[in-house]
Amino acid sequence: MTPLETIQHLLTQDKLEDALKLLILESPKFSSGFHIQTMQLNGRLSKDNNDKVSNVSDPLERDRIRYATLGLTQTLMGFPTVSGQVVATSADHLLNNKCYPFIDRIQFREFLKRQIHGNGAKMIFINGPSKSGMSYLENYLIHLSTLNSLFSVVRINAAVDLNGPEPFKGVSLAKLLGIELGLDLNLDTDELDQFKFTRFGIKLKEKLLANDTIPLIFIHDFHHLQATPDIAKFILKLADVFRQDFPKVIFLIAGMDYEKLPNWESSLRMHCSVYHIETIDRVNVEVCLDGIFDYYQPKILALGDSSITKTEYVNGMISRLIPDENNINLASVGYMISDHLMQLNN
Repeated sequence: MTPLETIQHLLTQDKLEDALKLLILESPKFSSGFHIQTMQLNGRLSKDNNDKVSNVSDPLERDRIRYATLGLTQTLMGFPTVSGQVVATSADHLLNNKCYPFIDRIQFREFLKRQIHGNGAKMIFINGPSKSGMSYLENYLIHLSTLNSLFSVVRINAAVDLNGPEPFKGVSLAKLLGIELGLDLNLDTDELDQFKFTRFGIKLKEKLLANDTIPLIFIHDFHHLQATPDIAKFILKLADVFRQDFPKVIFLIAGMDYEKLPNWESSLRMHCSVYHIETIDRVNVEVCLDGIFDYYQPKILALGDSSITKTEYVNGMISRLIPDENNINLASVGYMISDHLMQLNN
């Protein structure tokens, strides 16, 4: 029995919750629009209230959702799938036209997968030391958007894009996001910032409801930017509106000292997620190099000693990439491997 046939069988037994759970997993294999429809059906079934889900019990409403789900499933059975997974969690080392490595980060991939399959908008703070590869996560997000049209990626480097002379960094960030997301929004008005941020939230919701993609908004390098109170106000406003039946969007904020945000301990931490970036060691880099050798072996042999073994190749690369195993600069390692891959591709 195929997954879609299983969904139909569950619906005939009025196992609506189980059917929608399976459909949420299956729909990203098709057009992004079908996944959006599935998430909307699941949103009608489940109402999030302080992280406690109460299912719709009214028989008429359940029937409406069941028939809509059945109709969508029947449509999908005649529709071709799209290539790729919604979130690849396997050891997929070579990304973006086989030029950009993504070393390990299996925990991050699984974490992001859970966030995507959940309901509503998400705000995620990414925590890690300098040179741990936080900014480099954008390459994986770009990779997802090329695998599946369900996702669109917005990237903002806070240290660069917000490093202008403008004193109000929160408004500047809202303007940048408005431009990147195509929001019909004018923030050059003589009103308090809190009202500008409220209008941003309204326009963002309108845009998301009209689109059939899930934006992955990645704002990084906050640790290189002097934080201002209005940035905190903007982040707090977004977190607040996300709690109110907001369409799917995922904000990933890297390098911000989130624990210093107002109301973090009292309320904000209950409505946001924190991902502590995992440590990458020599073994993780060796596994990545193993994959590169397997994929590019003919070109590697043609470039150098034609009798080189995988072990010799990996050890030789490691000596160049990691001169000090106790102080691995992951950003440097990633870009050096990227240069190597570009040479092999050319």
